[in-house]
Amino acid sequence: MPRPRYLAFVLLFLLLSGCGFHLRGSVVLPQVMARTHIVAERAVALGYELEGMLRAAGGEVVRERAEATAVLTLHEERLGSRVLTLDAQGRASGQLLTLLASYSLVDGAGVPLVEGEGVRIEREYSFDPDNVLAQGGETAQLHEEMRRQAAQQILRRVRALSRLAGQNSATLSSQDAAPPSGQSDALEQ
Repeated sequence: MPRPRYLAFVLLFLLLSGCGFHLRGSVVLPQVMARTHIVAERAVALGYELEGMLRAAGGEVVRERAEATAVLTLHEERLGSRVLTLDAQGRASGQLLTLLASYSLVDGAGVPLVEGEGVRIEREYSFDPDNVLAQGGETAQLHEEMRRQAAQQILRRVRALSRLAGQNSATLSSQDAAPPSGQSDALEQ
């Protein structure tokens, strides 16, 4: 006879999986991205991040465009920084880091699913101007984290737009889709 604790655990698991609950950071891929080819000539680091996330989500990343059910093109990735604060000696002691990326998605037949979308990720951080080596390491770590967040955002948007396209049976462009609240959808400059 099964234990009541075991049954409660199984019941809880079934309820959570049935309501669509997913662990934070997990992404459910749309069917069209089952076999994805990534084109990332000007955004190689972001391309590697997306490749890892696609594989972790159960998708297959293919090397040949002809084998793909979808082609994700990363048009560009730009990193920028701006001084936010100065110390008493007039040296920079805080920065705003920015990552801008643009992308599009077409299905295996070349029909656009997402056109001209962009993501913008910003991070503020303070540092000791006397410890330049630590600043470089921290900046590199923040850039990696920003790429990870941009990749997650791209996959979430593609999933949401794919769902919407499936309901409307139409392709979407950046004019059709509103950006998430608090997020700038257009690349600046």
